[in-house]
Amino acid sequence: MGQQGKGLLCFFADVFWRDYLNGADARMKERFLDGAISNKERMRLLTHCSQIVFYLKGDVPLDNDIIEALIWAVSEYGDEVLGIEPRLDIPSHLLRCARTEPELHVLKEYYRDHFFHCLEVCFLGHFLLELRVKGKPLLKRVGEILGIENDKEVLRLWYITALLHDVGYLMDALAATNEALEFFENSGAVRDFRSNVQKALDGLSKAIDEADFAGYTVEDKPGEDHGVISALHLEALLKNIGRDNKQLKVEDYRAAIRAIATHNSRKHTVSFVKEPIGFLLILCDTIQEWVRPRLLYSTAPMQMLTWLMGQGGEGEHLTGPFRSLTVHQVRRENGTYHLVQTNGKNRLFFSLEYGDGINRNSGAFNLWLDATYNLQRLDMAGLGLEIDVEYITPYYRPKPLMEAEQQFHRLQDAVKETHMEFVERWFPRRAFQYAGGDGNPYDGVTNGAVSYIEAKEDDIRKNERLVLHLRDLCEKKLISRDIDEFRKRLKTWRHYNDDREFAGDYAPAIPK
Repeated sequence: MGQQGKGLLCFFADVFWRDYLNGADARMKERFLDGAISNKERMRLLTHCSQIVFYLKGDVPLDNDIIEALIWAVSEYGDEVLGIEPRLDIPSHLLRCARTEPELHVLKEYYRDHFFHCLEVCFLGHFLLELRVKGKPLLKRVGEILGIENDKEVLRLWYITALLHDVGYLMDALAATNEALEFFENSGAVRDFRSNVQKALDGLSKAIDEADFAGYTVEDKPGEDHGVISALHLEALLKNIGRDNKQLKVEDYRAAIRAIATHNSRKHTVSFVKEPIGFLLILCDTIQEWVRPRLLYSTAPMQMLTWLMGQGGEGEHLTGPFRSLTVHQVRRENGTYHLVQTNGKNRLFFSLEYGDGINRNSGAFNLWLDATYNLQRLDMAGLGLEIDVEYITPYYRPKPLMEAEQQFHRLQDAVKETHMEFVERWFPRRAFQYAGGDGNPYDGVTNGAVSYIEAKEDDIRKNERLVLHLRDLCEKKLISRDIDEFRKRLKTWRHYNDDREFAGDYAPAIPK
């Protein structure tokens, strides 16, 4: 999981101790202290807790024992403290994600980790829910909107949402694989197979349309969306369990089902005052960047397996280009976290920093625009605070010893030369002075929703900063077309191949 992934795991370990082991939950206290569990279960509990502590505090490598301990802790916390229905079987879902990781890294052109991602999204959201704004945790505000008085019921909805939001990701891989088979279009049999797969996906989309599920239509192709498939899976599980357990009502989980269903589709504007769980999932899903490796196609399966077995190092090819996440203006006091006002405003400021690896395969372009396209659908009315997300990335250097170039300027060239008019409004142009998360002023350009600050002359690392101001971003909707259209046109840009990892990554189909 790497050093960057340990911060939020420490937060979860603290919560786990507070609510699960330290007797805050009376049922758990009775079970653990009064002999309601067997010695075998007690030893398992102590072993897993010890493994997590050694991993957090020491130099213990990430291996299958640590992964098992993490899955156990999360599922135990969910079942025993939050009251998640055990038959939802959180461990099986997480282990399924782990098993399919190597295949997905190879199949998907832009694939990144989803196993640790689900855990980290869960921990990040839990941290934000407990964050106090004006002395009141966000958890209470979410509960008021949902009509839920019990904090643990809110957390139960969040844990189910976060841990299961990507279980349907194989559907994306299926669609991507079917598209990749176009390379073999000269074979009639393969062409027919592709056609049949697409007809099946279209049929699934039609069925989702007819069921009026989460407002999707056939044109949205919901049958190919992993969020929709994940939500349908959760809904079906809850219905099956509800046939035996009459106390379980599917409607009580509707907020989680809808949040999962809409998190990946850019067509839905998600309002905090109407869908706080969905709002939180999109935010956390977008900024959770650490330890999401983009592995090389040729060695992905072996690298992933050796990593999970604790037999390989965590070089950049595994940990990815991400370097650090800083949440500014947050202080810890007596075990609680408080948002500190800046310039008289409640402002949550995330700062994400990357290394040189983000410039391979035009990763910086995709990072900036995909985050914009995703976050611009968050309606922050009623949230009571501002949110800024800052991306710090190094200048692009074509080759060693060559002069570094600003990726911002390269993106301007790409948009102009390939006539991507749907991105033109995104670029900030008017000068301004911006106070960053640490309170330091930076001279740059802005359009109110996006701000850009180039590196200072004395910055030897040559980092450029791009800041998304979420409230203004939702109002302006700066990108008007699907980000896939940007990627498609980018491949026609004459400078695109300068930074690719491997020529075969973008090999065109053989002419028919």
